[in-house]
Amino acid sequence: MSYNGSTSNSACGVEAVFTYLKVKPATNSLLWKIIIGFVCVAIPLYAICLATIWVSTDIVTGKVQDTAQSRMNLYKSLLEKEIGSINQMLIALNNDPDLAEYALLPQGKFDYDNVHLQSSIATKMSIIYYSNDYIRDVFLVIPKRNQMISFRSGQSVPDEGKKAMMAGLKNTPKQLDHFSKDGILSYVIPFEDSSSVNGEVEYLLGVDINPDRIQDGLKMFEKNDVFNVFLMENANRELVRSGSLTELDKSIYESVAQEPDLAASRRISVDGEKYMTLTNFSADGVYRVVSYIRIKDMLAPILVIRNLLWLFMGISPIFFIVFSYFVYKHIHRPLRSLVKSMREVERGNLNVRFVRQQGDEFGYVYKQCNQMVGQLRTLIEEVLEKKIQLQQMQIRQLQSQINPHFLFNCFYIGYRMAKASNNENIARLCKYLGDYFRFITKQAQDEIALKDEMKFTVTYLEIQKIRFPDKLDFVIREEGRSAGEAVIPGLTIQPIVENAILHGIEQVDRPGLVEIDIRRGDGGMSVEIRDNGKGMTEEEQRSLRDILANPNPNAEHCGLWNVHWRLRNHYNSERGLTIGDNEGGGLKVSFLIPEGAS
Repeated sequence: MSYNGSTSNSACGVEAVFTYLKVKPATNSLLWKIIIGFVCVAIPLYAICLATIWVSTDIVTGKVQDTAQSRMNLYKSLLEKEIGSINQMLIALNNDPDLAEYALLPQGKFDYDNVHLQSSIATKMSIIYYSNDYIRDVFLVIPKRNQMISFRSGQSVPDEGKKAMMAGLKNTPKQLDHFSKDGILSYVIPFEDSSSVNGEVEYLLGVDINPDRIQDGLKMFEKNDVFNVFLMENANRELVRSGSLTELDKSIYESVAQEPDLAASRRISVDGEKYMTLTNFSADGVYRVVSYIRIKDMLAPILVIRNLLWLFMGISPIFFIVFSYFVYKHIHRPLRSLVKSMREVERGNLNVRFVRQQGDEFGYVYKQCNQMVGQLRTLIEEVLEKKIQLQQMQIRQLQSQINPHFLFNCFYIGYRMAKASNNENIARLCKYLGDYFRFITKQAQDEIALKDEMKFTVTYLEIQKIRFPDKLDFVIREEGRSAGEAVIPGLTIQPIVENAILHGIEQVDRPGLVEIDIRRGDGGMSVEIRDNGKGMTEEEQRSLRDILANPNPNAEHCGLWNVHWRLRNHYNSERGLTIGDNEGGGLKVSFLIPEGAS
């Protein structure tokens, strides 16, 4: 198969694309899917653009507030997320067993365990400290020992700020509390002594957060003159780091601070310019985040966006035509050629060739497909040749398995009957032996009819019945007149029957019975051979199944293994022989002839 990689002019390419679409509008090809996807994206986009242009003037005022509130919520959520993360890590450290063990150690005890616990706690404090830029310090206060462990300062006596925290927590401890003093925000977790009447705190675990870090985070919203944010303390409405703010920030702050209720949204006028302010409380109520936006600056981009939208809608059809032609020429056409060739391979044509001159990815795929088809052709030939050789060897191996003991016993039985002048049984024995060895020596076909295999098996059973007239009997049940027309591998049932007699019936003193049931069912015809002989234990059956599952068993297990694997190879199935217990004692061996094997 060849692929012409020559180029054509743009007009012809576009014509080819639309001709293809016109001829095959319902095709399931990649090109059609790409074009449909492009159209599905473009149509809603055009509709959105037109709607935006039409109603932008009416909704811009509301969008100003939504945009400002959105950015305010963004920073607020980021800040609360960081604080929440810090609190979660603080709770996790508080739940650490090393912390409680160290804090509850008796006063004055100093040994290796004490030092080891303190080192472990310091290490875990460092993890919290370095996990967040907002953290100034991590500390642990143990009032009974008048001891404080700080990540930055090490071990020391609690300062006045920490003592004030302890005093504020007495009799009113919370699971998680916060304090603010001298511009430093602290989040703490107290552990109360449940046995104490006064509710004394055993230890206090907390982190110090520097408001300067919070203020630095606000700078990310001050990259232009449109949107600005600053921070106010909630209690006294003072600016945080007022020296770093602009004059406009201070003017906006003065106007906002004078309002009695600090409404969430408000419009103010400063130096003749109109602004919209938004005020938001922090989650813990310590700070208020104030943002303001100049309405004039928000309206200006609308005109630019409108012009860009009209331009985009005007040139997008050109992009669509160019893109469709590019996809058709460089993707769809070589891909269609590749799919066509692969379908030839799927139909069994292994002489197909993938030809492409360009050295792109499709050229590489074509080259690899050629190698794959060549290797596949070689492998199929090798596998078929080996399979034929293997099947021929297996048939010859089965044909050569004439048990010398069986032959000796038959002649000895004939000798005894001749001595007893039992001419009728001698004649029967000689006839059965002749039929038996004629089948063994002349059977060279890979498969035979089920009726011929059963005829040979009956011959074998009749010989064995002459050997054991009072011990062996057999019953054959065949369902349906057409059952014998099914095709099976030669020498399949007789080896199973021989195994049942040698290893089952001959090993017991009671009369033996071999039953062969052939019946039709779902999925094919079932052949089941049962005996009431010695049988096998669960362990012996498991061992036999392992031998059958092994592709390369020992030679001593060749009989049933050979039948098992020849059935699998012949019917190209994972199923072969199935081993199980017979309900009346003994062993049951079965296999399935698939539907249509005739």
